[in-house]
Amino acid sequence: MVSKDNDTEVPKEEIPSKKELSTEENLPTNITNNQKALEESLRMQIKNLPKFLQFQQLKKLLTKHLPSVQYRKLKICEDNAYVSFLNVEGLQEALKVFDGFEIKGKTLSTKHVPEESIVERKPQSPKSLKTAKELTTPLADLPYDQQLEQKQKTSIKVALNLKKQCISNGIYSARQWVVEHLVKEILPSPVQEHYRNKAEHTCGYDVNGEI
Repeated sequence: MVSKDNDTEVPKEEIPSKKELSTEENLPTNITNNQKALEESLRMQIKNLPKFLQFQQLKKLLTKHLPSVQYRKLKICEDNAYVSFLNVEGLQEALKVFDGFEIKGKTLSTKHVPEESIVERKPQSPKSLKTAKELTTPLADLPYDQQLEQKQKTSIKVALNLKKQCISNGIYSARQWVVEHLVKEILPSPVQEHYRNKAEHTCGYDVNGEI
């Protein structure tokens, strides 16, 4: 009795070598793009800056320790700084000089990083020009009761802003002000047609000590 081997031999999948895996063709697009961006970059990151190091202080530090190196951009973000150089030689020298540099009890570290991405602004459509009527009498097309309502809201906003300014200037009693009670309701004008003079009043305390 002859037994048959029904198991067909399946060829093993070819496993790519580590060398093949590391080639640029096998890397995800975002990784290869980041590598290219880094290779083309002349930007250095300085980490662990002292807390109160000012822009001018860092600028003097770069000039002192890199007298022959030119850079085109310097930016500080909290305890990090970013410097963009004009050539590879300047970048390499700066990376060596400031890696392990000690200042004000802090030890700095440096890193080669990609250039800052440029965010393109969306083109804004030009604003439509207002007519002379819209500029001088913007509420003219509203019914008179709606005009008064709009002016009342504007008056309250002005009063709220005045309250904030008083508090920021040390007038802490202003915190107790209830703006909605302080701003009186606008009295309607008996004349609702033709031109009416605008009235301006100074805000402050009257003879009775009231606002």
